Amino acid sequence: MIVGAEVLVGAVVDERFGACVTMRPGGALAEAGPAEFVAAPLGPKAARAYVQTHAGACGLDAAKHDLGAVAAAVAQIGRGAHDLRDRLVSLEANPLVVRDRGAVAVDALAEARAPA
Repeated sequence: MIVGAEVLVGAVVDERFGACVTMRPGGALAEAGPAEFVAAPLGPKAARAYVQTHAGACGLDAAKHDLGAVAAAVAQIGRGAHDLRDRLVSLEANPLVVRDRGAVAVDALAEARAPA
């Protein structure tokens, strides 16, 4: 069993806004509360700023959790959704278990867009 804080890092591809990424509490709390999306892709600095802004709401503490690993996940999931935007509806890692060093995606889901 992997021990750490659980977050959801996910992306959707909206016909109007394009690829957008979010981070919020994960696991059993994934559907609780609102989700705030930001346009993807995000560069490393923007991903880090996004994670730092939302860390507290996800139960993350920079002294106990590797926010850099979460920022990397946000950036990469956002990049994947952006790059596959013509073929993807959504992409998420839930839960992403965040430890003091690193993070592990325990489960992931990708929903493909139906061929035209």
